[in-house]
Amino acid sequence: MSRSALLNRTLFFPIALLLLTGAAVRGAERKTAPDKPIAPGIQRERVSLVLVEVVVTTGSGRLVDDLHPDEFTLRVDGKEVKIQSVDLQVVKGVVPRTAPPEIPGEVAAPPTVAAVPVIPGHRSFVLFFDALNCELGLGPESIRSARKFLQDGLPEGEEVMIVGLGRDFVIYQDFTPNLSRALAALDEVEKDPRLRMGGQDRSRSNLGLMEEHRRWGTGHDVALGQMFGIEDERRAMRFTLALRGLIGYLQPRKGRKEIFLFSDGVASNPKAFYTVTKESGLDNELLRLSQEAASAQAALNPVNTQGLPAPRTFEAYREAKLDPALAILAVNSGGVLTHRVNQDFQKPMRAIEEQTRATYLLSYAPPGEPDGKLHSCQVRVRREGVRIRAQEGYVWMTEQQRQERETLSAYLAPEVYRAIPLALLAGSHLEGGEKPALDLAIAVPDSSLLLLPRAGHRVVRLEAGIVLRSAEGNMQDEFSRSIEARLPGEASGTPDDFTLVMRRSVPSGDYEVTAVVRDLESGEVGAIRAPVKVLSLSPDQITLSSLVLSSFAAPERRIDLDAPEGEERSPGVPSVRRIFTRTESVAGSAALYRPARDPASGEARVTVRIRINRGKDTVRPLATQRHRLKAGEGADSVPLEFPLDLSDLEPGPYELHLEAWDEVALRGVAQQVEFEVR
Repeated sequence: MSRSALLNRTLFFPIALLLLTGAAVRGAERKTAPDKPIAPGIQRERVSLVLVEVVVTTGSGRLVDDLHPDEFTLRVDGKEVKIQSVDLQVVKGVVPRTAPPEIPGEVAAPPTVAAVPVIPGHRSFVLFFDALNCELGLGPESIRSARKFLQDGLPEGEEVMIVGLGRDFVIYQDFTPNLSRALAALDEVEKDPRLRMGGQDRSRSNLGLMEEHRRWGTGHDVALGQMFGIEDERRAMRFTLALRGLIGYLQPRKGRKEIFLFSDGVASNPKAFYTVTKESGLDNELLRLSQEAASAQAALNPVNTQGLPAPRTFEAYREAKLDPALAILAVNSGGVLTHRVNQDFQKPMRAIEEQTRATYLLSYAPPGEPDGKLHSCQVRVRREGVRIRAQEGYVWMTEQQRQERETLSAYLAPEVYRAIPLALLAGSHLEGGEKPALDLAIAVPDSSLLLLPRAGHRVVRLEAGIVLRSAEGNMQDEFSRSIEARLPGEASGTPDDFTLVMRRSVPSGDYEVTAVVRDLESGEVGAIRAPVKVLSLSPDQITLSSLVLSSFAAPERRIDLDAPEGEERSPGVPSVRRIFTRTESVAGSAALYRPARDPASGEARVTVRIRINRGKDTVRPLATQRHRLKAGEGADSVPLEFPLDLSDLEPGPYELHLEAWDEVALRGVAQQVEFEVR
């Protein structure tokens, strides 16, 4: 283990649950998370508050914005509690009805004092397209309605995010006030086969198959129903995990978030969809998820995309089974369920948007410290003839829970977590010349970390983890550690990287790795996702491990996360970014596997030629290496190590070429890597 790693035993956020779903991302940088919520209006102290947002309308749906604070009551866990403050949040460009209208050419009268303090409000809209839980994939009605909704416009400065769930969770557009960009993202959604053909709801054919077995009297229908129920439960969990990751990403964002969730829905009890069961299903999971959304000021507005089914049809049966889950999400988060609507979902979406242009924000200070538990809440208004819509509970999250939600979000959507800009280098080799293994190096810039002085050193505390998924999307490996690293007390003045190094034993093949790093002192998070390939060993073909460049300038910056006891590893620091100064001590390394043996002598003979190119020109050939494995020698691999003298190279980009020639089998293998000299 590197001497810079003082602690590497603590398990990072338990990431096994999130591995049911993956992510790809297109988006902008993540905004810095604020501190604990601050009550606007009357209460301005930095205290841990619960914020409850309330929509009040008349019976016809018109906004009511002239209520007084004493007209509200709030009950938490069945008991009436003191409301710290009541404010009317009004979005930009919208004038409350209690303010006097502006008359052109006349001097406006002093504004009427509102019944409650009026503060600026800001909303964010998320258009979430759930193709996973559709039978045939995402239908055109959802995209068409969303496009109409955006084309009709939003108040100035309000932002839109476009996400989708098929096999993977995809962010097509991070939050933007530019509706043209959001509309362009909808075009991407419309063309993306992962959504348009990504449906995995097989309930129709499953029920049909069970009915056939009943008619045939095979007795297999019950067993089939149990199997189908388990499959659907896994699909439903992927859906809830994607939602939970999104909510974790939204948590630190200020203001109200309206999530329009286009979905055919999931069964709240997937097993009971097919067979009689006493198991409770997903009701508790959905309840907690919706109240976590409420705690993040996010209202879930599901749009059931099944349309209006005919009475007593299979579609009506499906709607009756799938609607309750969507209803739980809507009611408990303070949102609205849109269902039994054919094709045009834009009108109910616009009604929701208009009704939330002015909302009441109630703040409540619970006693004690956050407990991580669910708490029910109920808002009432002492005025006849009005309707209210508010969350029916909240989760008073601990700081650890908030971090866990954020970590989950980083694994789902890595490219929006750039507060710590990571770089990733992946290489493969064969352990003992036989077993495929993957080497990972994660570069973490110290300029993005909070290094604290301690006992004459500068100390950083990090949590780091990786998730490795196969090309088919199956989880292959997960790994996480907490670490503490030290640097000398005096800063060098030149920013540099910490390099986190790990080795994982995995079968050969194509993979996707996601790495997440959290600075435990500052709370900032960085994430990155990249494709990797683990080489395979062919008995009749020479094989070369990944070519690695390492620097020996700052060995304390290397942190071996998983070094097994007794295993020797290179003391060099793998260069992830491959940027060097001319004065650095740099070496290249690789391993050559399975050179052929001469049938007569039993020897293996290999010639290795290495050169540095700039463009098409060779600027420096290195000394040719010749290696011989003697007869009877058990090793079937040749370690290749060579120093690189950069002292007289001009600044700029270069390529390192390595060619290995098997003199017995008359076959070769080559690799090249790019690097830069500054």
